Amino acid sequence: MLSILPIISSVLLLIDDLFKIFLSSSSFETLERGLQKAGQEFLGHLLTITLEAIDIKLMSQRDRSRLRARGKRQRELISLAGSITINRRLYQDQKTGEYVFLLDQYLGLAPFTRMTPSVEKACLTLGTMGSFRKSADVISTFIPTVSHNTIWKCCQDAGKTASEQSAKAREQVFEYGVVPKSTRQTKELHVEADGVYINLQGSEKRTGELKMIVAYEGKDQEGNRRVLKQRRVAAGLRDGQGIWEEASAH
Repeated sequence: MLSILPIISSVLLLIDDLFKIFLSSSSFETLERGLQKAGQEFLGHLLTITLEAIDIKLMSQRDRSRLRARGKRQRELISLAGSITINRRLYQDQKTGEYVFLLDQYLGLAPFTRMTPSVEKACLTLGTMGSFRKSADVISTFIPTVSHNTIWKCCQDAGKTASEQSAKAREQVFEYGVVPKSTRQTKELHVEADGVYINLQGSEKRTGELKMIVAYEGKDQEGNRRVLKQRRVAAGLRDGQGIWEEASAH
């Protein structure tokens, strides 16, 4: 159950911060930054209170005959409010012997992930549009504690996951002959492919060809430009046959 006392305490802290900002701000920038920091700290408190309340609800609703509580464990997350720390309960499954965090399962948080979905999405979007340092400069303006190394790791993890999923899909189709169930039909399908050589880091080869395949169902006119309908993109450093098979498997 959500307790009102921690929320009241957070509101009082916010009011105190607002008075301090009002008395100390000498420019619009300091006022803006001060209000942003106070608002994010308040949001962080609310997030922590809400998450721990959900954890209590999950504890009361669990199958007590199967899941035995094994204490609490802390987890640090980078959220839109900055860095937050939550205490959630660890359980042991009496049938399988495995350990599980019900709160992590409920929220869909993967093990060892340090970002909330919203922050991860922002890091991936900016991290694939420019350098990691410039992306960190932009994100840190709104989300504290995000460094270029954080964005780099986020992109690396997402790339690894996407690569594993593509490889598995290709294997199912071209190794085991499992044809995926179709989800839509189209009267026309356009497929284009190209490649560009890029410099590689941490590789025996100095350069590699980044191959890209784009499939779409035609073009729509939107104002003065034409956009691709139902666009799907596959890209990678695999050999020609491999990238075509991965693209076809999707």
